[in-house]
Amino acid sequence: MFTSIRRHAAAVAILLTAACPLAAEEWPADTIDLSAVTVEQPANASIWLLGGQMPAGEEAPLVPIGGEHPPYPTFPPCWCKEWKPWYVGVEGGWTIPLNVTPDSNGVGAFFDGVAFGTQLHGGENFTLRLGLRLSPRWRADVSYTNIHGDYQWRTAFFGGAQIAGFDSDATSNIVLGNAYWHFFPPAEHCNRPRFDPYTGVGLGVAFNTLAATAEFPDGNPAGQYATVFGDTTACLATRFALGSHFWIWPNLAMDMSFAVLYVGDFQTDDFRTTGGIVQPIGRYDFHNNWLGTFQLGFVWFPQPGFYRR
Repeated sequence: MFTSIRRHAAAVAILLTAACPLAAEEWPADTIDLSAVTVEQPANASIWLLGGQMPAGEEAPLVPIGGEHPPYPTFPPCWCKEWKPWYVGVEGGWTIPLNVTPDSNGVGAFFDGVAFGTQLHGGENFTLRLGLRLSPRWRADVSYTNIHGDYQWRTAFFGGAQIAGFDSDATSNIVLGNAYWHFFPPAEHCNRPRFDPYTGVGLGVAFNTLAATAEFPDGNPAGQYATVFGDTTACLATRFALGSHFWIWPNLAMDMSFAVLYVGDFQTDDFRTTGGIVQPIGRYDFHNNWLGTFQLGFVWFPQPGFYRR
């Protein structure tokens, strides 16, 4: 039994001797002992990560294995390439006139006067939009806006001897293509609600309608004696906006904006009814209408956006 143990011990000793490296004095003279080497990183050195360089002095970020997004809450405009940042928006508010349109000279037997003091008197607006956030700073959308208000004017007939007043429903249906530029770049550390201001410009077409226009003796709206037929005019439209998103959740922002719109012309048809009789008249035509809109609404991104470093 002891002989067998001695044989096993001798075999183990032989295997250990074969597996051990040579002693230090048996290595070649030019061999470097790596255990004695120390390396120090300069204080101002930058760290290179997969996908880019990290500025000196910042702590290296933790990137989950597999490239997954960081956890909630992370608020846009944080950004990553995998984000599909399309959005829908809904807004509403109030409209104010920004100019009094030029006087309109009338023609014809039943309209030989001059219209003056024409102006949109307030109104509400409603907007739907569908868009895409193209980059941290740029986005674009297509919008539909409905503006409804009350359009009033007065007309002097027979050299001013007779004055008539007019009150009409005014509606603009506006379709625009819009582009926006956001003032601030995306923030890497955006784990709280924040403002995201922007400016934008739009170009498209406005369909302007004057309808159910009531004609009455000036100063006596209750004494309506004629109704002017309505008409719709298609005009070039532009929009200049200044606003801000206020991010509430990672995929929902409140949108606040003020915009100036050029909607073009409003005009009536060239007929009216009075006493059950249809009469031809000169068309009431009011050019170059500028409107201001105050809007408040929401923008929703179906897929939340993240900035993945």
